[in-house]
Amino acid sequence: MAPYEQEDSINRIWIIVVGLVAVAAFVLGVLLMPRLFRPTPDRPISEAAGPAEAVPMVTAEPHAAGGFTISGRGWAGDADVTLYLVPGQGRPDYWLGRLLTAQDGSFRRDLAWLPEYPSGEGVELVARSGSLEARVPFELTPRSLDPVVGGGTATATATASGTVEPTATPTPTATATVTPSPTATSTAVPTPTATSTPAPPPTPAVILGWRGEYFANPSLAGEPALVRDDPAVTFDWGNGSPAQWLPADGFGVRWTRDLNLDAGSYRFLVAADDGIRLWIDDSLVLDRWYPGSETNTVEITLGGGLHRVRLEYFEETGDARVRFEWGSIMIAPTTQPTGTPVPPATVAPIPTPAPIPPTPATITAWRGEYFANPGLEGAPFLVRDDAAIGFDWGNGAPAAGMPADYFSVRWTRDLTLEAATWRFTARFDDGLRLWVDDQLLIDTWQMGSETVVATVPLEAGVHRVRVEYLEAVGEAHAFVEWGTVIS
Repeated sequence: MAPYEQEDSINRIWIIVVGLVAVAAFVLGVLLMPRLFRPTPDRPISEAAGPAEAVPMVTAEPHAAGGFTISGRGWAGDADVTLYLVPGQGRPDYWLGRLLTAQDGSFRRDLAWLPEYPSGEGVELVARSGSLEARVPFELTPRSLDPVVGGGTATATATASGTVEPTATPTPTATATVTPSPTATSTAVPTPTATSTPAPPPTPAVILGWRGEYFANPSLAGEPALVRDDPAVTFDWGNGSPAQWLPADGFGVRWTRDLNLDAGSYRFLVAADDGIRLWIDDSLVLDRWYPGSETNTVEITLGGGLHRVRLEYFEETGDARVRFEWGSIMIAPTTQPTGTPVPPATVAPIPTPAPIPPTPATITAWRGEYFANPGLEGAPFLVRDDAAIGFDWGNGAPAAGMPADYFSVRWTRDLTLEAATWRFTARFDDGLRLWVDDQLLIDTWQMGSETVVATVPLEAGVHRVRVEYLEAVGEAHAFVEWGTVIS
């Protein structure tokens, strides 16, 4: 072989080797480059910024049994939260009640729809606790909640929900800083298996009002047909029913409430037609679960603090009524803070079973019964004669020792009137109800400042007038006047 032919053969071999190396490098690059330079996803912003602070929230949604449910979360534990419906346009706010949150900052309140609830465009549901507030549009209507009102099986389509930052001190929002992840290597890291840890059930919220569950059967079976808050268990339905979608006979009710009591002995009274059962802290203390009209009392010694009270009632046939009262058994004071002196007694008795005795003496002045709670519950804190219902307490209390907010008053008087059409005018802040001869003429049991006028034709003679008043928060005043309608 000539020298130049040998050199040319060597060159061809090198070209082939270099070509093979280039092909191998290309193949390896195609296979390995995606693994070597695969991008690592950024961490979520929430992970980079740390856990977000809880923000107070409130929601309203239809309840399966009718009515609606108000829920909240993100509040402080054991916080006092007040609920309102705010209609705007100069109309007064409607007070829905007050409650304590659970330890995890959540709460729930089931309510039945009442005709006086504001609804429509611009109405807001508001929850307040101190300087914190959450509000959302309230878009529920009676037609979307209750089958009887809606004329068929109702499907609720409006659910109010929203989030509002605390109004006291705005919390700065953390800015997420995303750190690039280092280039991955080919060493595989085993992924740990996630272990599911169930969340503990929420602590039940303290019930400040009477939570009433109304059943369309006397055994309280199944889901309640109506759930609502009752300020007091004092009802006389006669031959009627508690609500239009409940029967007049053969129904049952369960009321539940938490009472904050001082240590001592207490007397509980239940007057009912028909049957009742009463539990204190899940201990059955009264069991009269049979038809008939009776008044039963029980005395029990309790430690200081919250005590859960549960009262169950059923109506068989005929008249339907139930009244629940309680009071402490203690040495009565020889003098009252203000007002008419009360004779000394060995115990503080439960109030008279009926606010109006069947054969009363004529009451020539306004007999005022003042209660240190907004529901006229239990024994009155103070009983006195008032010359007129014409009070403007402002931000103060009616008497020393009474609260300036969340109190109530019942006034009763007999008026000798001539035969005519009479006009009764009431100016008040917050709620007021007025009866003439047991006929309810004014019924505005809600928050706000209003003037309401009612007229009624009366025959000549003595007529009993009863006025009940509620003060929630803020200004407190009550004025009642009357006169004939001049045609």
